[in-house]
Amino acid sequence: MNRFLVVILVLCLSKAGYAQYGKFTLTFATGPNIPIGAFANHNMNSNVGAGYAKSGLNFNGSFGFRLSRYAGIGVMVISTSNPINSQSFAADFSAQQGIPFKATIGNWKATGGFFGLFYSIPVKRFFFDIRLYRGFLACISPEYKLQSYDHQISVTQKSATSAISYAYDFGTSVKYVVGESKRLFLMGNFDFVLTRPNFNNVEIITSYAPNTPPSYGSMSFSQPYSNITISFGVGVILGKMIY
Repeated sequence: MNRFLVVILVLCLSKAGYAQYGKFTLTFATGPNIPIGAFANHNMNSNVGAGYAKSGLNFNGSFGFRLSRYAGIGVMVISTSNPINSQSFAADFSAQQGIPFKATIGNWKATGGFFGLFYSIPVKRFFFDIRLYRGFLACISPEYKLQSYDHQISVTQKSATSAISYAYDFGTSVKYVVGESKRLFLMGNFDFVLTRPNFNNVEIITSYAPNTPPSYGSMSFSQPYSNITISFGVGVILGKMIY
């Protein structure tokens, strides 16, 4: 078995020698992002960091510069959006307050950039990449409004407009070069994105009866934010082609 694995590795490396690659790559991709951990938790009573997040969409673009045959540095920009499980959120809030509420809630959003190293193995028309990036995400918490069914109480949380936090991206990619020019490729990405923004002085507006002046307050909280992003897209190889 071990000899078989060694033979396969030697064949792959020998095939890699015939693959074309250039100094630069430019990619664009999109696909679903799936919340995990506390970010996906739908029960505030079991987890104080529950984000009630559901699967959403991500868009990303990247630029890579190959330092050697197998290694390089890359830059990636990403934008994600996660809707909220409003029914679960309203149900938990209603249980806490002892009266039924309905909820209207926006999305969690994050946009930012990453920088780091990647390791890439070319095999014929395929490239298999592993990357470790670090960067920053600007996160926006969702605006929500909770309204009691008798319309006697409403609670509104305004969106946080500035919560920038340090973030990590661990990812892999598979690229397949198409066409005679061997400059274009199709790709699939699998990434784990992690950050923990601190939202400070988020405005809370509470009204206890119709047509009465609302009361204003604020709250601060930290939200674990973790997504698995899956994206598919296209890219182009730039620079001198090397075999």
